[in-house]
Amino acid sequence: MDKFVNEIQYPASMNATYIRSIIKQLSAFASPDAKFNVEDLERIEELIDYNNLDIDAVSLRLTPTCEEILLKCQWLGTTVNCSSVFTIEITRVGYCCTFNGRSLKRELKDKRMHDVQTNKEAYYVKDVGFTHSLKVAVHQRDDLSDIDLMYKWLALRPGQNYVDITVNGTPISPGLETWFSYSTRTMQASEEILTLRSDLRGCSLSDQPLKYFPTYHKTYCLMECEMERTLRNCHCLKLAHPRLPGIPVCRARNLICSRDATVSYAIDECDCLATCSVEQEISKISSFELNQHSPTYDSFYDGLDLERVSVVRVFLPNHVERVYQRKSYFTTFNLFSQLGGVFNSFFGCSILSLLELTLLAWRAIRSYR
Repeated sequence: MDKFVNEIQYPASMNATYIRSIIKQLSAFASPDAKFNVEDLERIEELIDYNNLDIDAVSLRLTPTCEEILLKCQWLGTTVNCSSVFTIEITRVGYCCTFNGRSLKRELKDKRMHDVQTNKEAYYVKDVGFTHSLKVAVHQRDDLSDIDLMYKWLALRPGQNYVDITVNGTPISPGLETWFSYSTRTMQASEEILTLRSDLRGCSLSDQPLKYFPTYHKTYCLMECEMERTLRNCHCLKLAHPRLPGIPVCRARNLICSRDATVSYAIDECDCLATCSVEQEISKISSFELNQHSPTYDSFYDGLDLERVSVVRVFLPNHVERVYQRKSYFTTFNLFSQLGGVFNSFFGCSILSLLELTLLAWRAIRSYR
C-alpha cells in the first residue's frame, strides 16, 4: 500500500497522505464484510480513473502475491517453487492462492464456457499418508488485528469445483503447524433416479449445464441467481462475480445495493435444487505449536521464523472413499403394492380381483346392449 500511494499519479485535489488513510476501504469491493464509506470509495475511484486503471487491477496490486504469502512449498516430499503450483484467483470472499483450482471467471475470459475442461496442469497424488502431502509455510509477519485483510484461511474443496464460490474455510494461526487429513464422501444417484423428472426426484443432475457454469451444482445455481438479482437491482456485477461482456463492475454507489442483492437475503427466489450426484469434503484437523529452539531433521524448516509463520500440511489419509446412493423413496411399483394391500385390508379383495370384477362388469354391459 505504501509503494502504491508513492508511485501513483494524483490530481490537484488529492494527496498521498489522504489516500493512504482510506486505501484499505478498497477491500470492500472484494470482501463482503469489509466496512467502507461511500464518499471515500468514490475518491479512490476518481484516483483510479485518473490513472486509467480499474478496480480489479488496483486490488491485485494492493494484495500480496502468492510468492509473498507462501514462503516455502513442498509437494510429495520435494521442494517446489510456490508460484509454479499456486495461482491467485478472486473468490466471493476475496483473493485466494489456489492449488488445482478451476475458475469460471478465467474460463469465460478465455471463451471456454460450457466446454468440458480437464486441467492438464493439475497435480495428482497416488500414494496416501502424511509423507505424500502438500506442505506450505505461510507468511504471518503482519499485524493480525484486521481479520478481513491480514488473517489467513484455508478452504478445501473437492476436485473440479470452481474456486469462484469458495467459502472462508479454517483459520490458520502463526506459530502453529496444522495437518489437514482430507477425504471425500460421494452421493450417487441410482439408475431409477435418473429416469424420474427433476420435479419428482427433487434434485438436478450434475451434467445439466447452467447458463454460465458448464456443470450443475446447487452452489453454482445460487451464484447465478445472485448474479441475476444484482443485474436486475443494481445494473452491474460484483468484482467477485464471473465477468460478462458489456456488464460493468459495481461502483461505490452500487456497493450497498450489490450487498443487499446477495442470494442469502432472498433464498426463496432461487429455484435451485440439490445436486443428485455430489462429492463432499471431509477434513480432520490437528495442530501443534512450532518451537523455534527445538532442532528439526527436516530441511523444510531451515531459515523460517517459526513464531511468525504457519505451516500447513494437506494429505490423503487412506484410499477409502465413502460412497452413498440416492434411491427413489416411493416408486410406481411401491404405489401398486401398497394400493393392493389397502384394498385387501379394507375391502377383502386385491387390485387383481377388482380388475377381474371390472372386466366381468364390462362384458355384462356389453352383452346386455
